[in-house]
Amino acid sequence: VVSGKGKFNARLMSVTFPRLWMQSGSENLPRVARLCVDPSRAPITFQSHSEQPPTVFSGKEVSPADIIFFSRGESFVNRTAGLNDWSAMSLDPEALTDASRAITGRDLTAPRSTRVMRPVAALVTRLTDLHRRVMHMAVSVPDRLAHPEVARAVEHELVHLMVRCLTDNSES
Repeated sequence: VVSGKGKFNARLMSVTFPRLWMQSGSENLPRVARLCVDPSRAPITFQSHSEQPPTVFSGKEVSPADIIFFSRGESFVNRTAGLNDWSAMSLDPEALTDASRAITGRDLTAPRSTRVMRPVAALVTRLTDLHRRVMHMAVSVPDRLAHPEVARAVEHELVHLMVRCLTDNSES
């Protein structure tokens, strides 16, 4: 439901790698949405720009410095205050556990209840910047991103940053 006056514009993009799914979107007006997480995935979401106003997920204000780590199959209400650019990524649960074991030596699984996390700022910045660059590549040079070695390297770095953001943090 759009909750502001004006002409509503929105954009949704998706890039799919063998293990990692990425999405990004933007809306220009405030809105309220009821959303549901795919139960076969372990997803995160975060705001794409540090200067954006906070959004509200199921009554909890979330800042651009935060990452939301969703429980599988979670249903929630998301409210924005205006211009909103967001990013999302997900792995299947087994790929998340395998990646975290390789990167940290520990098993990481989707939480039983959705968690708002505040990763180390430098990690969030690196993840946000790389996510934005990959989405830009998908539009501007899709053939390069389709190259197997490039896709493998990009996916590897995104998964690495995702796991680090989920393990090197404090919860807010």
